[in-house]
Amino acid sequence: MDSGFPRKSGDAGIFLYLALDNFDTMWYPSVMKRLPSNWRSRIEIIEHEPGEFILQFKKGFTPRGFLRYIGRFIVEYKHMEEAYLRSHFRGRGLGIMVYEHILHHYGELSTHYHRASPDAQRVWDSMSLRYPYKADFFTGVLTVMIPAKKMSQSHLTIQHDGVYLNHGNKAT
Repeated sequence: MDSGFPRKSGDAGIFLYLALDNFDTMWYPSVMKRLPSNWRSRIEIIEHEPGEFILQFKKGFTPRGFLRYIGRFIVEYKHMEEAYLRSHFRGRGLGIMVYEHILHHYGELSTHYHRASPDAQRVWDSMSLRYPYKADFFTGVLTVMIPAKKMSQSHLTIQHDGVYLNHGNKAT
């Protein structure tokens, strides 16, 4: 059975997932190989469209036997609407990494906690331990925030009056 994905890593494989209903069943038999030890340094998070973040291997760094695409996360108005991570990559800390990236991008992030999967709830529990949060019991919404001081330091390079500042304080 052909899955419709190109067998080599490339940009075309990233966007074909939109047409597939059950993406996890589209693994090739060779995917069950072990990941190389440096696989975490080979991944990147890109914002494909406003509010749509894609987790993928960097171009040219996809391990042999794997597809480039790893996961997709959709955020609307600072609210996590959809989060998908391939089953082979779950439980490896990637969810927390992506959620933190999105949190630093928007400054706050919320979800309907009870509608989330058990794996996603674990990620939200970890996020609530690391960052200040507020929970609305009646609507079931959990919002994780970055304090204002950390938000200004989270931007690596900020241009202010022609001077580049690193971490919001030090001039370079």
